[in-house]
Amino acid sequence: MDTIPVDDVAALARVGDRLRAWRRFMGYSGTELAKRLGEEGGPSTRQAIYQWEAGTSRPSSEKLAAACRALGVTVAELLGPTPLERAMAEREARQAAGA
Repeated sequence: MDTIPVDDVAALARVGDRLRAWRRFMGYSGTELAKRLGEEGGPSTRQAIYQWEAGTSRPSSEKLAAACRALGVTVAELLGPTPLERAMAEREARQAAGA
């Protein structure tokens, strides 16, 4: 099974946190997202969604892509840096350039 290469627990939890945040932002319950995922070829149970969000299991690349389609976001949007993380990185880069 092709899974997302996540080597540490913190990174796996972050994927789950971001999935939960997007699900809630879109106004979906776990059951509603599971139904949408079933339509996209992903898992069709809310338990699978909650396990991903809790970091107790991880989605395959295909299932993550299906989750993103169901949420209407790209994988880069789901997994990429948040606006705060981007701002902090830019600030650090400016500080390093000025040093």
